[in-house]
Formats: sequence, structure tokens, C-alpha cells
Amino acid sequence: MKYFYWIYFVQIKKLMEVWGSLLIIIADSFSIKELLRTLFYPWRRDIIKPIQPTLQTLFESWSLNLMSRLIGAFVRSGTIFAGLMTILIISVFMTVLVILVAILPILIIGSIIIALSTNLYSPIVLSLIIINLALLIYLIFSYFSDIKNNPLLSEPLVNALSRLSTGQEINLEPYLEFESILIVNLFKI
Repeated sequence: MKYFYWIYFVQIKKLMEVWGSLLIIIADSFSIKELLRTLFYPWRRDIIKPIQPTLQTLFESWSLNLMSRLIGAFVRSGTIFAGLMTILIISVFMTVLVILVAILPILIIGSIIIALSTNLYSPIVLSLIIINLALLIYLIFSYFSDIKNNPLLSEPLVNALSRLSTGQEINLEPYLEFESILIVNLFKI
């Protein structure tokens, strides 16, 4: 039962955190917020100010400044579009990944059962069985590795501390071990 909790809650939560971090990194890399704020600023601050303003030089400077703003808006719009498309592609990829992680145990077990029940012992069916068994073994090893490095605690620390403040006896050792593992992993090179 802990395995299903691990794969459907812990791992999917980690994937969602990675997804959120990727979106923040992409939005920051493309400076989408800053580009939206400065969308109609002149390109590379290229502004012409006439020294002796006549009607002709005012019109020329106004038209060149307008062109500079339009070029800036065009380039910034392209960068914003590229950033949004990257965010969309990453979002689609991460959605597919979350769905695959959620249905992976079912797919593995189901495909092994189907492959064994078909009486077809072709190389394709045998390779499907081998790949699925390898995936199953990988999932089991990653589960035990993750549980060893990040043990599932019986209850949140807040609940344990509130029970401790009411005078109930609790074991804080798992919480202290968990925090010490986090601190040690923080300083690993």
C-alpha cells in the first residue's frame, strides 16, 4: 500500500514541483513579464530628438521613433511568443509524463498479462515482457531507494508536536533522522 502512496502521491507531487520550477525558469529566461511591460518601448532605446525642431525634422524624428517602437514591439512579441510556445510544449510534455507515471504500474502488469496469455512467443512479445519486467524492477528499486532516503513519516510533524504539547508521549526519532538526512544531503557535493 505504501508503494501506491509513493507512486501516486509522492512521485506525482515531485513531478508537479519540477513542472512548476521549469515554468518559472522558462518565464524568467525569456523575461516574459519584463517584455510585456516594455512591449512598445523603442528598440534598443533608439530615440531621435531633433536639435533644431522644424516641422520636417519633427515629422522625421516622430516617424523614425515610431518605427523604432514598432521594431521593438515586433522583436519583443516574437520573444514572448517563443517563450509561451516553450511553456506550452513543456506543459504538454509534463502532462503526458504525469499521466504515464500514473498509469505505468497498470500498463506494466497489464501488458505482461496480455503477453503471457496470447501464446505468441515471438521475439516482439518476449522483448515486451523483458522491457516491462525491467521497468517493474526499476520502479521497485527506485521505490525502496526513495523510501530509504526519504522515509514516510507516520504523521506530519505539526500533529506530533501538538500531541507532545498536550502531554502525550511520542517518538521524535524518525523526524530527527529525516531532518538530519535532509541536512546531510544539502551539503553533499
